[in-house]
Amino acid sequence: MKGSDLRHINKIQKILQPHFKCDKRRLKFIASFVVSLVRARTVTLSNLSVIFNPKVKSESNYRRMQRFFENYMMDYLQISKLVISSLPHVNFILTLDRTNWQFGKKDINILLLALVYKNISIPLCWELLNKRGNSSFEERKEIVSRGLAILGKGRIKCLVADREFGSGKFFRYLKKAEINLHIRIKKTSIITKYKSKVSDVTTMLSHLKLHKYMVVPERESSIMKKFI
Repeated sequence: MKGSDLRHINKIQKILQPHFKCDKRRLKFIASFVVSLVRARTVTLSNLSVIFNPKVKSESNYRRMQRFFENYMMDYLQISKLVISSLPHVNFILTLDRTNWQFGKKDINILLLALVYKNISIPLCWELLNKRGNSSFEERKEIVSRGLAILGKGRIKCLVADREFGSGKFFRYLKKAEINLHIRIKKTSIITKYKSKVSDVTTMLSHLKLHKYMVVPERESSIMKKFI
């Protein structure tokens, strides 16, 4: 291992120490693992084992990494707080998203809340859903509540999400929590009390040219009315 790597490992250890309650050996392992991730640019253990500790065989490194992840429960809440403490004290945009794929016959379905910093989304908290398909209101509420506990309401500019999260119950929860929201709605959504008419979004916006927009009068009461 290079001298520069050792300096980085020692520096990471000092940063982690106030946030992780574990012995120095485990702390050094985490720091070494982070440096190996950066060097290898992969999360594949077989590749990381080659550079993790050049003084021992890669097979031994591989088994050591496996044992660590099998036996040590990471405190992801502490990791999130560590990340936030490393960022400037500014307000953040939060993003809520879900990804779903299959690994063999196993469904991997992750609901993720992230914060945006310099055009990069940094995972804040997440939940592995034990099912396929969309998240429920309770699951969305739970993950946003966890994000609020970590970041604090005062540091949230707004929450951004896709059409999947455009439900009235979730809108009401965010409004009650005083979280500004920018959430896409389906083109079939009905807008009421707009010029005393009932219109779907497609019809209402059909006259607009590309990259143009319009502000709907009383947009909050109009659009929210459809979902409440």
